[in-house]
Amino acid sequence: QLRVAAGEPLPLGQDELAIDGWSFEARLYAENAARGFLPATGTLETLDFPENAAGARIDTGVRAGDAITPFYDPMIAKIIVHGETRERALGRLENALAACRITGTVTNARFLLELARDEAFARGDVDTGLIERELTRLVASKDLPPHAATLAALAAMAEDSDHAAKQSSPQDPWQSLGAWRLWDTPLAFVRLLAGDTPLAFRIAHLADDRHEVETDEAKVSVDGFSKRGDRIEATIDGHTMRASAFVKSSAVTIFIGDAEATFTRPDPLAASRDDGAGGDTITAPMPGLVKLVNVAAGDTVSRGQALIVMEAMKMEHTLTAPRDGTIAEVTAKAGDQVEEAAVLLELSAPE
Repeated sequence: QLRVAAGEPLPLGQDELAIDGWSFEARLYAENAARGFLPATGTLETLDFPENAAGARIDTGVRAGDAITPFYDPMIAKIIVHGETRERALGRLENALAACRITGTVTNARFLLELARDEAFARGDVDTGLIERELTRLVASKDLPPHAATLAALAAMAEDSDHAAKQSSPQDPWQSLGAWRLWDTPLAFVRLLAGDTPLAFRIAHLADDRHEVETDEAKVSVDGFSKRGDRIEATIDGHTMRASAFVKSSAVTIFIGDAEATFTRPDPLAASRDDGAGGDTITAPMPGLVKLVNVAAGDTVSRGQALIVMEAMKMEHTLTAPRDGTIAEVTAKAGDQVEEAAVLLELSAPE
């Protein structure tokens, strides 16, 4: 491109070009498709792309451990496929998207996969209104198989055990005891959050690779549980399950087939916020720059009135009043760079 711009000739003439087959390019972004494609940030804790995928090429400039910041375009990669027919190329795109394993930030991978599977898109029967018409279906979460949360809890238990073993001294007598207990069954306790729903697991180690996992709702038997790297396998109540699990201190993300779910690991030392103490709270829907604050404490506002304008990754977002009321406090000012969920202002509680 630089040489052509400098006046040099194109490397090929028009009569030397030929079209061969079909090609698709999917742009993988750090964005939340279910929330209007709002850009997202975060550290790419896991970034696994399909290796040696037939007919697929991954163009990326980031790697695991890199941060997606609000200062640049949040593109993670381009997934490019080629095939002899449209159907074959689209099938390769589906396979490549389904094999992506990314944790640490929200991505549009699920949206892209569902779009590639859309019947109208597959036929080439598309228009600019397709995504808007089908958005609810395209961004819907895929249901995980039963016992997926149990697998996540087992993966967390195994990771915690490995971490404790690495941190302890080889001479530590408690580590040398292994799972042995005097007249009792060794137990592990794991707490997770599925969205806002708390999950508590009591895991009993019966013998070798056999466990019993109990929650408030049920008790299941687990045979043959194993964890090798991010690959886990277990037979739960007679059903053999295989998955990929990525365990971090703050969350466990599990992939079963092309379904994905993230379970938060609650911090027992974190102070809980009282969201109702200051009335309705307006928070930042994404990391970004506060461009404009239209109100001050004491102002009376109407439902739908523009309160704050934010900018993130070349997009502007207007935050409006959820109801009629009075501004109790404004905690942000124009020029502030804020993180997602940062409190920007609060409405007084209704009288």
